[in-house]
Amino acid sequence: MKKLFILSAAIIHFILFSFKSATPAQMASDVEGSFKTFDATITTTGDDFTGATFDFGADAASITTDNERRDKNIKSADFLDVEKFPKLTFKSTSVIKKKTQPTKLPVT
Repeated sequence: MKKLFILSAAIIHFILFSFKSATPAQMASDVEGSFKTFDATITTTGDDFTGATFDFGADAASITTDNERRDKNIKSADFLDVEKFPKLTFKSTSVIKKKTQPTKLPVT
């Protein structure tokens, strides 16, 4: 159960707080933000998440980056077009199990 919670938190954090925003010159920049209204469900029958499903939905108009001007632009037809597409949805199609190797990093 602990593994499920940690993985769930990591996936939700990625979905909520990582997206690209383009400037008028079409240069991409990293922007942190979140959706104030969302729901997320992770369903699995085993500890390794093989066959798990991830469902996420958000009210597109609830997006916030703590910058009112940028938020207005993101909600416009140039990006999310919240009037035409009020709900964002994501549903996973597969989960692939991969082996991982422990990694040691030298720290001084």
